[in-house]
Amino acid sequence: MIAPSYKKTFEKHIKAAIEFFGNSGVREIRKAHIVKYKEVLEQRELSNKTVKNYLDTLKAFFNYLEKESDLISEVAQFPRVCVSAPQFRWFSNETQIQIFEAVATEHKSIFAFLFLTGCRPGEARALKVKDVDLHKAVITLTSAFSGKEIKDKRKGKKSIPVIIPIHEQLYPFLIDCIRDKAPDSFVFINPRTKRF
Repeated sequence: MIAPSYKKTFEKHIKAAIEFFGNSGVREIRKAHIVKYKEVLEQRELSNKTVKNYLDTLKAFFNYLEKESDLISEVAQFPRVCVSAPQFRWFSNETQIQIFEAVATEHKSIFAFLFLTGCRPGEARALKVKDVDLHKAVITLTSAFSGKEIKDKRKGKKSIPVIIPIHEQLYPFLIDCIRDKAPDSFVFINPRTKRF
């Protein structure tokens, strides 16, 4: 199952593979063809990470063919793509405060939530009033948005609901967001569209 947020990228990967391999049968594709495909992708001046993503999509397709059909008996060897670890630069507390102060007032609640919980934006968007327990000081994350579609589970194949504590600085924002809302209402609403 492809996440709705990943669908356009997936379709782009499929299109590139179809353009390169054309009408070749899956049984005809060997390591040499895949190496050439990698070289063609690199000529497009894509980053190593992007090239790896294209190849991973193709490899997932071949793995599916091997495990779920009798079209191929084994997956051709794929070339390795070296991807360097991302370089993280942590913001100082002062810089974080400056960033938060620059956020428009109507958006501060969701940004405070993201800052103080470490949740993914899709999880914050899917949060409902019934998931917030102010008395026990916990939030239960059970679902997430993927693009414009809400999923009944968090991101990740083996994800399960998770309970996180409410940071004391988050209380005023949450109280303001859930006041007078029904349990099935979303906590965070886009102030311009009045939609979740």
